[in-house]
Amino acid sequence: YLGSDGAEWAKQGVDYFPGAVHVLDPYHLNRRLIEAFWHDEETYSGIRQAIYLGDWEKVEEILGGAARRVRGAKRRRIEKLWQYLKENWSGIVTSSVAEHLGAIEGQVQHNVARRMKRLG
Repeated sequence: YLGSDGAEWAKQGVDYFPGAVHVLDPYHLNRRLIEAFWHDEETYSGIRQAIYLGDWEKVEEILGGAARRVRGAKRRRIEKLWQYLKENWSGIVTSSVAEHLGAIEGQVQHNVARRMKRLG
């Protein structure tokens, strides 16, 4: 499994590793959901459930309804989330196969970077 935050360059890693499957990191997915729906717990819960079930039609229905209810910056965040989900859907639905990929970014930040800065 090749876990990523959804960046295009990272998803291309499956081209270099035969048999690899792209999986969207749950941390990044959840962070995007919170950014879009920090103000609407009901919609947040509904979309999490639809994603968990792998129901793209329900996801679009929820996003469409949420976008119609708000304006301005909130609406732009929802539209941005919609695009992010669409671009990463295949990595999201395979996430249940590899739910726990680990905390790569935290390891890099705390262990590798600290060693490189302090010990050389």
